[in-house]
Amino acid sequence: MTVDHLYLRPDARLVLMDRAREGGSVRAAEIPIASSAEVVRADCVDGLAATVSRLLSSDEQTAPRAEVRRQYFGAYEVGESTQRFRSVVAGLVRHRDATVATGRVSASVSVEHADSDSEDQAAQ
Repeated sequence: MTVDHLYLRPDARLVLMDRAREGGSVRAAEIPIASSAEVVRADCVDGLAATVSRLLSSDEQTAPRAEVRRQYFGAYEVGESTQRFRSVVAGLVRHRDATVATGRVSASVSVEHADSDSEDQAAQ
């Protein structure tokens, strides 16, 4: 859910709860989104009100959040990656249908080919 929130609301702050037991903690190498979020651990719960107040008054994670979002989703604006995904799938389905209709089996289909097919159809 956090990644979805990052995609849809890159302007919103993120808070993660680290449920690791003694000696463990959320590491950005394992969970990249953690580098752009406030991570709350069980030993920090007493200061949670102050943490939330600080987060509401200033957002120090704007740039790291934008970078993590770019790493996860590319440079797409909200909704663009979904449209591209649908276009690629539609192109692949058309290719499959053409393969079935002609009986010719193609070894592969490039994403660029699928995209251009989708754009051509959208223009018609």
